[in-house]
Amino acid sequence: MGFDKSVTIEDIYRRMRGFVAELHELVDGRNVIHLGPPSVDESGESLVPESIIVSDDELAVLECLAKMPYQVLTTIKKNFKKMDHDQVLQGLLEKGLVLREKVAVKGNAGNFFPLTEKAQDFLKVSEKKRVSPAFYVHSLWRFWVYRSLLKNGLEGICEYTAEGINGRIDVYCKSTKTAYEVTRSFKNLCGNALKCFNFFKASELVIVCGTVSDCEKAKDVLKGCLPQEQLGKTKVKRITEFL
Repeated sequence: MGFDKSVTIEDIYRRMRGFVAELHELVDGRNVIHLGPPSVDESGESLVPESIIVSDDELAVLECLAKMPYQVLTTIKKNFKKMDHDQVLQGLLEKGLVLREKVAVKGNAGNFFPLTEKAQDFLKVSEKKRVSPAFYVHSLWRFWVYRSLLKNGLEGICEYTAEGINGRIDVYCKSTKTAYEVTRSFKNLCGNALKCFNFFKASELVIVCGTVSDCEKAKDVLKGCLPQEQLGKTKVKRITEFL
């Protein structure tokens, strides 16, 4: 009896892929991340999407980062003391589930690990709680400003909006009517400043920059677009002042 050669090795692998992934999950206690929804081929056969298998330790770190996305590496190590942190994080990086961002923290470069979109899809992170990996540093700085206000007994609102007004303020303190705008690019600086004063009627504006040179550049830009009265109500600070 001859073998049916119409079914190729590739066909067998493709059709068995989901079954093998399920076996890994059941036998090893590992977790399977499917990279897309199930589909069908031209003949109508069900196809299981490609998958990534993550260990329990990797899943634990992913879930922790989903709940608390602004953790520096030293904090991750404190939360998971019995874990091989380097191996776990390297595994997540290689699987495309986290990125590495080096961000200055009090003079030192801290390592942060934003979740990628596919990691957030797998963890079913809601749109409201998602942190875009492309804008992670901006979101991190905004969080630091918000946290600083809380430490000083003030209530800050991230991504503040008001009825009938287009646009948002990065962080707004209602009690002092102070707007905080994180600035890593200067192309929208004038527009953001005017928006805070003219539309949101902020009493004070704080522009948050990364370096001394960026602060000086922001001041020069603002001098060219804000009236003197609004300029007098504007401060430019480094992000380190909020740490």
